[in-house]
Amino acid sequence: ARVMCFDIIRDRLLPNEHCAHAIVHPDILREIVEPVAMGKSDWERIALYGLLSALPTITTVFYGIPYDGRALALHTMNDFYQISKEPRRFCQLVEILKTINDAAYALTAFVLVNVLLDGDDSNERIQVRNEMYASGIQEAISIVKDKFSRNECIAAQIDEFETEAREDQEEFLRQLDDKIQTVDLNNPLSITTTITSNSSSAVVRSFTEILKYCLNIPNDTTVGLRKWLALEKITSQITSPQLFT
Repeated sequence: ARVMCFDIIRDRLLPNEHCAHAIVHPDILREIVEPVAMGKSDWERIALYGLLSALPTITTVFYGIPYDGRALALHTMNDFYQISKEPRRFCQLVEILKTINDAAYALTAFVLVNVLLDGDDSNERIQVRNEMYASGIQEAISIVKDKFSRNECIAAQIDEFETEAREDQEEFLRQLDDKIQTVDLNNPLSITTTITSNSSSAVVRSFTEILKYCLNIPNDTTVGLRKWLALEKITSQITSPQLFT
């Protein structure tokens, strides 16, 4: 019944401007999310994903809604994460992509993935995408490719994800100093070597201290994963070029 309600909200109520104004609000969406996050139904979660994927279109069409649809979808996924007490924001979304056997539902989930990555800030996009990588989306993509190899719509969504990931990495590299643009961003050893080889002794000392403290963060518990995620977010924010301009 809840799945049907989500479908009605998405297909019947959101396209109505008056209803959209009443529904597209963080508090209302949190109320919608709460029973789904506390439950175990993949079908309810997929229906919720379809609803969240529609938010950017709705907020663009109806100018009076004072929210950015993509940001609101991301905020709602954060509510889902907090209520469900998952170790990372996108664990359930990625897990559904790994296990679902219905092409339409897989497409719904992947559309939401790309909606969440459609922001204007490249640093935020990289951070959100890194969370998805940490949740196992690379494995999910491989599984989806094998299961639905002939589905052109799913292939297009995967291509969009992979293309924009490459473009964001290239943009990130362009922001770096010329002498360190050869770093392999997928290799922790390469990153560490680049930092220590191109920094003053004071910076290397601070960097070593940071790594030393990281040794105390558990890597096999839910609390530990959340600490790593918090550290990643803090680092992303304080290294943003816009922060100190």
